[in-house]
Amino acid sequence: MKHVTFVLALCLIVVVVVLTVCAQGQPKKGSAALPTVTLMEEVTHHPGGKVHRSYTYYRDRAGRPVKHGLYKVYLPSGQLLLQQEYRDGLMDGEEFRFHSAGPCKGALASHTRWEQGKMTGLAQGWQGTGELWWKVTFRDGKVDGTKRWYLDGALVGQDFYDDDGKQTRRVRLYPLVRGKDWVAEFDGSYRGDVMHGTSTFRYSDGSIKAVGEWKDNEPWSGVCGTPVAGDAGSAGGILEFNEYKDGKLIGPAKLPPEPESSWPRQRNTIK
Repeated sequence: MKHVTFVLALCLIVVVVVLTVCAQGQPKKGSAALPTVTLMEEVTHHPGGKVHRSYTYYRDRAGRPVKHGLYKVYLPSGQLLLQQEYRDGLMDGEEFRFHSAGPCKGALASHTRWEQGKMTGLAQGWQGTGELWWKVTFRDGKVDGTKRWYLDGALVGQDFYDDDGKQTRRVRLYPLVRGKDWVAEFDGSYRGDVMHGTSTFRYSDGSIKAVGEWKDNEPWSGVCGTPVAGDAGSAGGILEFNEYKDGKLIGPAKLPPEPESSWPRQRNTIK
């Protein structure tokens, strides 16, 4: 009788162990169950011989590669540029991006989180100095609320989004303020990722500099600010102001003079 009891107890232990192992091997909730797979590693190299990309994957029933695990990209110098996590072909986990050039090369540029191919939670970006550049919260792959931009610790811009995660408004602020009041240098309406509606520019004392209307990312009427040609406009953010009517360029706009009392102002930092 004791022998029978011992055998039954041993069988029960084996069953529990097997069930535990099976449970640990199950995919995340919501992902499709997969048969046992063999992970393989793919590595490519730069012409100089150093690793360019490395990632692990398995092949599905059709023989197609499916990323599963870490995915890394390196610069020719060997510096890590990008690191992502994949699960069953979808980004799932943390993503790190690093600055690729200049004195800040190698410094963390951004950190985001993914769940089953969609961004989730807090995402942040940093300048090469390590100072916060932007932050935004995602929910189910969509921006939840606003994206905030910073310069030297001061809030200098906000992007506003609707419930569908589409941008509706963009505001750029002067980093110098009068007292505790922010002054919007630029306030524009957006439809998705394109300007559509009214754009307003102000001097740092709050007085109007230019007001214009946009349609589908094209200046339409009034006085609109557009990037000057070349790197000064695309990278430097320098604008030229022209007058438009019914989508046609009339000519350079005559702007009101900037008030002499606009500068300087006390910088307000965001804690």
